[in-house]
Amino acid sequence: MTRDRYVLGIDTAGSHGSIALAVNGKAVGSEPLPPGGHSSGLSAAGEKLLAARGIGWKDLAGIAVSEGPGSFTGLRIGLAWAKGLCLGSAQKLVLVSGHEAAAHSSTGGTVTQGQRGEWVADGAQGHAAAVAELGDAKLLAGESADLVRSAPAYGRSPNARKPSS
Repeated sequence: MTRDRYVLGIDTAGSHGSIALAVNGKAVGSEPLPPGGHSSGLSAAGEKLLAARGIGWKDLAGIAVSEGPGSFTGLRIGLAWAKGLCLGSAQKLVLVSGHEAAAHSSTGGTVTQGQRGEWVADGAQGHAAAVAELGDAKLLAGESADLVRSAPAYGRSPNARKPSS
C-alpha cells in the first residue's frame, strides 16, 4: 500500500486568499478566505480541508506558501502562520513565487486595480491550489525554506514611511 503525500498550499497575497490541499501533487480541495479575514480564517479552513480527507496536521508532508509579491500584511500573515505550523510540527516549509503560481493556474481569475495604479491578477479562489502543487514538486526535489530566514518578497516598498524629523 502506498502512502499518500499531502501538501497544504497557502495564498494570502491578495484580498481573496485561499488555502488548498494537494495529494500526490494534485490539488484536491480549496477553501476561500474571507476578504480581510486571512488571519482568522486560515486555521478553520485548513481544518475543514484536512477533515474532508480524514487526515490531521501531522499527516502533512509540508506546507507551501506564496512568498509574493502581494499585500504587505497578507504575505506576513500567511508566512507567519505557515512558519508556526512548521515549527510546531517539524514539517518542511516551501516558498512559491506568486508569479509562478499565477502562471501555473493561468485559467480564469480576475484582474483588479491595486494600489499606486498597479494591476493585480487574482485567481477565482486565489492561487493556493497552484501553490500546493508547485510546493509538492519542490519538496520532491528536496527543496525547503529556512524557517528563520524566510521572508516575503513584497515586490515593492511598503506604503508606510518613517516620519521625517
